[in-house]
Amino acid sequence: MPNSKNVVLVTGASRGLGNACTNLLAENNFTVYGASRNPNSEKNQSSEDLFNKIQMDVTDSESVRNGVNQIIEEQGRIDILINNAGIVTAGPIEQTSMDEAKNQLETNFFGTVQVCKTVLPYMRKQRSGLIINISSIAGLIGLPFQGFYSSSKFAIEGYSEALSKEVRSLGINVVIIAPGDYDTNQLANRIIVNDAEKEPDYKDRLKSTRDVIYSDETSGKDPKYLAKKTLQIIRSKRPKLRYIIGPKSNLLAVLIKKIIPGRWFEKIMIDHYKA
Repeated sequence: MPNSKNVVLVTGASRGLGNACTNLLAENNFTVYGASRNPNSEKNQSSEDLFNKIQMDVTDSESVRNGVNQIIEEQGRIDILINNAGIVTAGPIEQTSMDEAKNQLETNFFGTVQVCKTVLPYMRKQRSGLIINISSIAGLIGLPFQGFYSSSKFAIEGYSEALSKEVRSLGINVVIIAPGDYDTNQLANRIIVNDAEKEPDYKDRLKSTRDVIYSDETSGKDPKYLAKKTLQIIRSKRPKLRYIIGPKSNLLAVLIKKIIPGRWFEKIMIDHYKA
């Protein structure tokens, strides 16, 4: 018999926000499946994890289908999808190879698209569902030396806005969460492009910007705070399309971008990131 509790699929569940969400939702009586590329690897093993671990590589359509099919076979439904899987590629845009740029977009954007595409037929059949796509402040403000990461998140923003208009009448809600700076150890997991320091015109500014980003993120809140906010959104009867969740400085930056001339805002960002 399918489980009567709400069934949740969270991608990118091995660390950071994904791991915090899966455990918090499991603690609150959801049936949770946390997906990651290597769920059984030693670094992803934790005695504290309360959720069902499944293997899923969001860049591999067959892997996504297999993971979703496993949940449907065991539970008969998927009520909530949280698309969190992603990587961060850092380096000058000019020095980033086409393969490196494509890998960034394939994971963050097309990975989100692939999982949505696979889950949506079941939600349509149910005439109910909630899709939460994790964007970023970087999807609202282009960040220096993380240009293709920002591009992937801007793409998620536009895709989610369009998808929401197409599926709302079918009983499916789409929500975008744009987190600000959180201490998720992303810097240690960033992919630095191969030729990042090859060009002297960028080298010093790249290092300065990375130092600023490291400082901003390590002083950010624990991802468990963001997980609690996500739970509140899930429990909301009428969720909004977009939630920007981060320090006041992040929220202020988004607001300022809307109200001051673009060149002024660009200078503020360049000064902040020492770019």
